[in-house]
Amino acid sequence: MLNKAPIWIVQSDNRTADMLRRALEQVGLSNPLHEVSLANMHSSAAALEAQDKFPLFCIVDGAMAKTIGPMKANPSFAQLPVVILQDSHTQRTEALDSTLYWSRPLTTEEWIHLMAPLREFLLGMEQRLPV
Repeated sequence: MLNKAPIWIVQSDNRTADMLRRALEQVGLSNPLHEVSLANMHSSAAALEAQDKFPLFCIVDGAMAKTIGPMKANPSFAQLPVVILQDSHTQRTEALDSTLYWSRPLTTEEWIHLMAPLREFLLGMEQRLPV
C-alpha cells in the first residue's frame, strides 16, 4: 500500500529524477516517481487525490524551496512531507512544516544509500497498518 503511493519530485534538472528512479528500483521500492512542476502541482494533486493516490512525500530542489510555502498553505498539501535537497550543510531555506533537509545526492549510489532506510521504514509501517 505505502509502496504504491507516488513520490513527487520538483527539480531543476532531469539527472536527479533519473538517479532517484534507478535508486528506487535498486532498493526494491515500486513507488511511481512523478516529476511535477510548480505550475501544475495543484492540478496534479487534485487528479491524484481523486484516484486516492496522494504522494507519499515530495522532494524539492533547494533552489526551488522558497516557492513551496504557498503550496503548503493549501489545505490539500498541509501535511505533505517535503524533503529539500540542498547543496551544502550551511544552505537553509525558511523552515517549513514536515520538512527534511538532505544533502543533494550526486550519484545513484548516494541515492541508494538514502532510499534503503526509507524502504525498511515503509515496510515496517505497512506491517503495522490495520488490514
